[in-house]
Amino acid sequence: MVKLGFLRILFVMSIIIGLIFPAAIKAAAQMEAKRILILHSYHRELGWTDNISQGIDKKLKNSSYPIETFTEYMDTKRIFDDRYLENLAGLLTYKYQDKKFDVVISSDDHAFHFLRHHNRIFNHTPVVFCGVNYFKDEFIANTPNFTGLVESFGIKETIEAALTIHPNLDKIYSVVDGTVTGKASLKLLNSVIPGFKDRLKFITLTDLDMTEVVDKVRQLPQESVVLLLAFTSDKSGNTYSLEQSADLITAASNRPVYSFWDFHLNHGILGGMLTTGESQGIAAADLALRILDGESPANIPVIKTSPNHYIFDFNTLKKFGLSTSNLPPGYQI
Repeated sequence: MVKLGFLRILFVMSIIIGLIFPAAIKAAAQMEAKRILILHSYHRELGWTDNISQGIDKKLKNSSYPIETFTEYMDTKRIFDDRYLENLAGLLTYKYQDKKFDVVISSDDHAFHFLRHHNRIFNHTPVVFCGVNYFKDEFIANTPNFTGLVESFGIKETIEAALTIHPNLDKIYSVVDGTVTGKASLKLLNSVIPGFKDRLKFITLTDLDMTEVVDKVRQLPQESVVLLLAFTSDKSGNTYSLEQSADLITAASNRPVYSFWDFHLNHGILGGMLTTGESQGIAAADLALRILDGESPANIPVIKTSPNHYIFDFNTLKKFGLSTSNLPPGYQI
């Protein structure tokens, strides 16, 4: 009888183990840390890049998965040529040869293009990109593991806001350098200018030293504003951070300065329809989590409209005697 009772206990225990053990294995697999590599085009302490990082971190910390992140900075604002990129590809291939990632998140154009041309580093790993300018569908036509969101600029919306805030506005001075970013930004501005041809005159301040830019914006006519497109390198080859150039130009300007990027906030701009790095990071991390949940990147459409917002600086409004009553709907202060 004792032996029979013991056998019954063993039988019941085997049934329980059979039911529980597979579920335990599945739960353990689900709780295994997911690995995400974040590849930034630029460097730390660049406002835009730091804001993207903050957005990614904010979203990932609420994940139902334990996540292990790895971060690489390409530093392409300070060094960028074919030899450097090839050496960087070799370094990352060696560094991560024994690591398998679940998702790679890339920020900005250089990282995006680097990954498209260096598939040997993270072969078959899904990629979520953000901060990509002038995106075309053919960029990822042969790369089904890619999805993400583009960085679109609210140039038209910012000009419309300026017209609302300054009803008598008749001139816009755009400050822009000769860098790749500067030329691309000017091209975008030129594409929207025809829509304002009967209302505004546009003057471009370019191919200048910073001292010349500062001198020009000191004495602008009353019914004008400044659009800060990009000015990180002047005619003499002097370089400035995004924040430094905004500080110098806004401090000198006798008229309000508008922008399209959040890294110019708290550096003297009045505001505008701003592309925010944090929003880009949050959206990219959200797409990464969808992939971790089992969605295929090929089935996730690229987000082609940036999550931009009208944002204005209260102190700068006050400096120029402007009221919030003329700000566009949905604005933030």
